Amino acid sequence: MEDDPFPSLLPATLLFAASLFGGVYALLCSPLRANLLTSPSTRWRLRSENLLAAPDGAMLAARLLRATLVTSAALLAATTLVLEDGTIRWLHLVGLVLFGGLVLDGVPSQVVQGRLLAPVLFVSPLPLSIHAITSTLWHTFSHMLGRASRRTESQNRTEQRAAQLLGLAHKHQSEKRLGSTELKMIGRLLDLPETDAATVMTPRTAITAVAADTSVADAIDLSAKEGHTRIPVYEDDLDHVLGVFHIKDVLGLVKEEAAAAQAPVRHHMRNSLSVPETVRLPALLEQMQSERVHLAIVVDEYGGTAGVVTIEDLLE
Repeated sequence: MEDDPFPSLLPATLLFAASLFGGVYALLCSPLRANLLTSPSTRWRLRSENLLAAPDGAMLAARLLRATLVTSAALLAATTLVLEDGTIRWLHLVGLVLFGGLVLDGVPSQVVQGRLLAPVLFVSPLPLSIHAITSTLWHTFSHMLGRASRRTESQNRTEQRAAQLLGLAHKHQSEKRLGSTELKMIGRLLDLPETDAATVMTPRTAITAVAADTSVADAIDLSAKEGHTRIPVYEDDLDHVLGVFHIKDVLGLVKEEAAAAQAPVRHHMRNSLSVPETVRLPALLEQMQSERVHLAIVVDEYGGTAGVVTIEDLLE
């Protein structure tokens, strides 16, 4: 280092680069930045538009770059301007300090007056790139954190549900009100987290369903024959389920009014709940409970009907 005739050249270069990023920061902090960047004398139109599109992110990145370069220049000066025997090259040190003070304050002040825009815009892609990279990393991290949080919440709800079931089990067992069947149902519920709707559903080929124009009387006969109180109602084919026919909704009506028995079931159906094959059973059970439904239509990845699932399927 002692033989280097220009020991302050590299630190000075770093300070000059820092001043340019300071100019970017000052430009974006200026309330007149829109006017400065859209000035007819500005030849860097695309870079001006990019800065205006993300001013806050570019501002923070520019400030970070300025601080990093100033710190690097100071550390480099400490190693190049102080000799091994402790001698300080005062001339170079004083010159470097004066130069740093001049450019670090002078360049930003000139930029806000509409001068030196070209070199400032020349370096502007770097803070914009840093902003883009950090934004991408942050969004990725937030997404992963959000997924982990949702997974934790789902696990917590499952654990709470299990605790409630176990509490009820102990209470009813102590009162001798809980039989072996109920105990098996509770044990089955505790195994739900690893199971999806496709595993427990009644497949499409085994579905009992009626067309929307089927009479209420015929639907009641089918319900009695198949032993189902809730039957999906479709238009044209099973891929177009309109709702669910519940025999309880029409029994009283049919007894009071004979004409009601010949009405189509489309006039006496409830809204249906559709869920994907991949939905986990804890989430499905919670959704069915919140919407107060006992039967859900399971759809495949193409939107067609894959099967149906009932509360009883989840328990049995």
